[in-house]
Amino acid sequence: MKERGRIEIILSYIVPRRRLVIPILLLMGVAILIFARATGEMSSLKTRSVPEFEEYTYESLLSTFHNVTQINPHKYHYIHSPIKICKANGNSEDPELLILVKSDVTHFSYRMGIRSTWGNFSINSFKLVFLLGYSSTIEALVQSENDKYHDLVQENFVDAYRNNTIKTIMAFNWAVRTCPGTKYVLFVDDDYFVNVNSVTEFLKVNATLESDLFVGFRVDNARVFRYIESQWYMTKPEYPFLHYPPYISGGAMLLSMKTAMILQNSFAYVRYLYVDDVYIGIVAYLLNINLTHSDRFVLTFASDNLDSCLAAHNYGSPDTLIQEWKIFLRRHYDYTVHIYSQQMKDILYIK
Repeated sequence: MKERGRIEIILSYIVPRRRLVIPILLLMGVAILIFARATGEMSSLKTRSVPEFEEYTYESLLSTFHNVTQINPHKYHYIHSPIKICKANGNSEDPELLILVKSDVTHFSYRMGIRSTWGNFSINSFKLVFLLGYSSTIEALVQSENDKYHDLVQENFVDAYRNNTIKTIMAFNWAVRTCPGTKYVLFVDDDYFVNVNSVTEFLKVNATLESDLFVGFRVDNARVFRYIESQWYMTKPEYPFLHYPPYISGGAMLLSMKTAMILQNSFAYVRYLYVDDVYIGIVAYLLNINLTHSDRFVLTFASDNLDSCLAAHNYGSPDTLIQEWKIFLRRHYDYTVHIYSQQMKDILYIK
């Protein structure tokens, strides 16, 4: 009876005020959500300052990413593969330097910009190809591009950021299998300027490193991004450690073919990770391959960097690249003419 009396008292209070019930419940719900979010943010802040996972070691990376059987098969096939680049596909010899330009399949203007500037060399000891994934909506345009220039390496995986490692593995596979006699391989993104003459001089000076060369802008002790908004967001199951092992920034890296072969032979046995330069860094770490840092791989494009750099990142637009190239070429016409010959004279209107 007493319990019934209490219920009646509660009902007698609520019923006359039933119009307020819904707003009160909504306010309570909002308050609960705010409290939960605040609690989550505090927890997130604690996570950022207090390590949750051990740092990587050779043994931990080996047990996490490596397997004696294939765990990362490359199951894609070529749509386009150029000819007369290397001896195996119709050229008179293998090039001394093979430049592999990783390009978004939609970046037609970027590829044209490179063909019109630093990639337009005429000597047979340098060869350049572009690396593409697949997009069904523009494949007809890609077909026309390849019919005209014959310089595209393309496989049938979807061209997307999270497939960058697939594209990089494709590049290694193609280079190693098609051009095994090549001495050096330069991997570079399509938003980079490359000073080909500087690269040539660098290779001559460092000829003793031909067997184990792996050089670029080295990144050490990089923290893993755990924020879902980040372009480089990495879940804990994908990579459970706080930091990455050293890696060469994937926008531009210069390797000897011997080093490229050693890496390529191991990809199938190392678990996939979508950030391609980190993935290559993990494989190199497991293989005890030395990564050499060079400040001549520049991460910020500027006119005064171009004279001494090997490669410079983020030139902006293809139009900017062409304008900067003309300025650069006028400054260095004497030593670039033997690489670029009459075509560059025509660009500069030099008679």
